[in-house]
Amino acid sequence: MDNYFNFGEDPGINDSTNITNNIESNNNSLNNNNFSSNCNSCNRDPDPCNKRCSMCVGFASILGSNILVNQNGVCVVGFIRNLNVEILGRRTRSPLSIGSRFSYENPDRNGRTLNLGEVVLLQNEVNDFVSALRRCGIIVTSINSRWLFDDPRLVYVNFESIDCPLDFARKVAQALRTIRC
Repeated sequence: MDNYFNFGEDPGINDSTNITNNIESNNNSLNNNNFSSNCNSCNRDPDPCNKRCSMCVGFASILGSNILVNQNGVCVVGFIRNLNVEILGRRTRSPLSIGSRFSYENPDRNGRTLNLGEVVLLQNEVNDFVSALRRCGIIVTSINSRWLFDDPRLVYVNFESIDCPLDFARKVAQALRTIRC
């Protein structure tokens, strides 16, 4: 799947239109696949390699991300933002600085999971993104900076919920539409 947000590749974008188009394209492609918004639809499948009904594949697709981990009931996906950032005067493309990650694990009887997310933002993107998460009922747990001497200033937003993983992904994808690079 071609992706604007890839770990290990230069995504080559620099505006929110491409971010939104990528997320919408991924969401539209899901409508033609066998991923269901029903929490229990894929939980019955014990084979994590069954791509047709892999919840992790749908989770990654909705978020415009790549799968980083899909084992032992844990799915972690992520993308790298195309931000022109320097730390200590040096350009960085490290996932530690401009990477965003999302995960789910521990499904209950109804298929609801612990969902976690971390997104890297520019300062002027924080309020709109956090407001969008909160409107969707997602708990924002921290807003912080990690690096000294970064330019522009990067802000990391962490959030969590107990929800169906695909519903969580759709809510986060909606919030990601507020990002303007």
